Amino acid sequence: MIDNNFDGLTRAREAGIDAGIGGLRKADQLKARMQNAGVDKVAREFERLFASMLVKEMRATLQDGMFGKGAGSDTYGAWFDEHIGASLADTGALDMAGILRAGLPQGEVISAETLEAERKGEAPPADDEVDTAADARPLER
Repeated sequence: MIDNNFDGLTRAREAGIDAGIGGLRKADQLKARMQNAGVDKVAREFERLFASMLVKEMRATLQDGMFGKGAGSDTYGAWFDEHIGASLADTGALDMAGILRAGLPQGEVISAETLEAERKGEAPPADDEVDTAADARPLER
């Protein structure tokens, strides 16, 4: 059904204004969730990497290796390390992601140059002198 008298348009515009005011709050909440999700993602990826490296080092202590000394043994070993590490991380057996989430700042980041200047007691560099996308680290307090 087509609304020829524009009542639908008026209602949509009014609803949009109401949603715009509430939308600001929702945008702030979404931003906070996205920042926290970024920290969660980094923590989970670090736990996967750490668990895989841990399995690799443990497997390296075996004399003949788990897959022998053939041509594909290193490939199978790498797959094994990756999958066992991922399983450890996914089950939360090490709980490193939880520890990292507790220790990482939620969305507050400064550049390495600013951190170094503060450590030396110097004035931090101007924003245009810092490549924050390439060299940003969490703010330490």
